[in-house]
Amino acid sequence: MTNILLVDDNETIVSIVREYLKREGFEVLTAYNGEDALNLINREHIDLAVLDIMLPGVDGYALASQLKLQGTPVIFLSAKSQEDDLLYGFELQADDYVTKPFSPNVLMARIKAVLRRVQDDPNAQEPAVQKIRHQDLEIDLKTHEVFLKDELINLTNTEYLLLTLLLSHPGQVFSRQQMIDHLSEAQSINEYQDIRSIDAHIKNLRKKLHESPKQQNYIITVIGAGYKSGG
Repeated sequence: MTNILLVDDNETIVSIVREYLKREGFEVLTAYNGEDALNLINREHIDLAVLDIMLPGVDGYALASQLKLQGTPVIFLSAKSQEDDLLYGFELQADDYVTKPFSPNVLMARIKAVLRRVQDDPNAQEPAVQKIRHQDLEIDLKTHEVFLKDELINLTNTEYLLLTLLLSHPGQVFSRQQMIDHLSEAQSINEYQDIRSIDAHIKNLRKKLHESPKQQNYIITVIGAGYKSGG
């Protein structure tokens, strides 16, 4: 059975599109805001997502970025119809872009067309990036496993998210507040209020990576700014 994720804050649109999808034999997962959608993305297998852009909390662009890391096709369904909006959507590797108001029958045809392309391309469902390698570290983005010199290391989900954030953006400095925002968005919670908590997580990460403040191979402290990945 093909699972379609439908995310829109308009209940009428969700109801109408869901019925059309069910008539076509699809299983439908629905969410009305970005946080609930992220929970579904992290928990369920999704074959294709139909996303509004202007959502409460996490917007459709952020959801699309997460889905594309997993190799999931994305169709934007949005009232943002300016040329720049469409171009930005396709820059995020959206597979299609349908503007509101829309025909449900046309949307169904677009969904089927994207699914056919995915089925015809044996590599289409593979994530754009499956593993991150940095010196002796390897992060498997599909299994969420982290290996140091080929040895599995046990990280908390927070530690995994921080390490992945840093290593997937080589050399980019992230402030503590940016890292808190990333954790809150990725885990759909808002408990990271104290920016100094980031320092504690980084300290624990360094212990597990067998490095010290004086020997920073994987995580570099940028005084007065935040943290970045090692060279």
